[in-house]
Amino acid sequence: MSLNQLRKRNAMYREDIGYIEIPPEGDPAKRKDYWEIGKGLQATDGLPTSPYLDQVIQETSNGEYDTAEASEKIKRYYDEIDESSPEHLTKEGDEVTARIAMALETFPFTFDPITLQSIHKRLFENIKPGFNPGQWRRNDISKKEPVLNGASVEYADCSSILLRLQNQFSLEKDRQINYLPLLDEANIKQLSRFISSIWETHGFSDGNTRTIAVFLILYLRSMGYSANNDYFKDHSEYFRDALVRANFSSVVLGVVPNYSFIEKFLENMLLGEKHDLKSLDLRCSELFN
Repeated sequence: MSLNQLRKRNAMYREDIGYIEIPPEGDPAKRKDYWEIGKGLQATDGLPTSPYLDQVIQETSNGEYDTAEASEKIKRYYDEIDESSPEHLTKEGDEVTARIAMALETFPFTFDPITLQSIHKRLFENIKPGFNPGQWRRNDISKKEPVLNGASVEYADCSSILLRLQNQFSLEKDRQINYLPLLDEANIKQLSRFISSIWETHGFSDGNTRTIAVFLILYLRSMGYSANNDYFKDHSEYFRDALVRANFSSVVLGVVPNYSFIEKFLENMLLGEKHDLKSLDLRCSELFN
């Protein structure tokens, strides 16, 4: 091959492999699913959403505009509302819903703790003052949990967050081959423990469950698995409380971490099981006696 022929072939090759933008979701039904997932996940933190959000979801699912345009409409809507107005109370729920929808459409997934930071920053940047999205928390935290009768999960020490996550991701990466070729109940047990462990680390001061949910959907998609994400629309509070139960123990009361609830959620979502996901079942009975 002559030098000119080689140059011509290389020029054609470079043209063929040029970068392209990730296009917005073209299927209105799938786009609506992403919005409904985002809306459902606001319940994990008890956040309300507005009738205006429902209107926008309907319009974008009708194909009137794509998710980026819909997100901008929501932003402009709240830019025009006084912060002291009652209508402003739905700002976080609506705007984070839009960002979750956008992340599920276009976020480029890599299996790394940094991805958690990137997702968190994308979801919560400029949402509220005094919040540092994408930054590991610098204080130790606790949270009263209704299913624990006001007790709290013992979250990771703030100084150990990155080290713990790196270890958890390393262990999971070594076990990823177990997910092939098909998921089964044993895989679900493995996945439930991985997701529970990174949730228990609670790397951020707020928004952890929403971040983990988006991460989980993208992680499964990266492995080629199609999940029934309706469970995030309809049972997001169960998802969070199941993670609470998977991470609570008490030697005094004889309570050990209970993974059965998160396993039921994932089995419904991934294996098509029909477990009854009732919130009352999640209560730790030893703490209510």
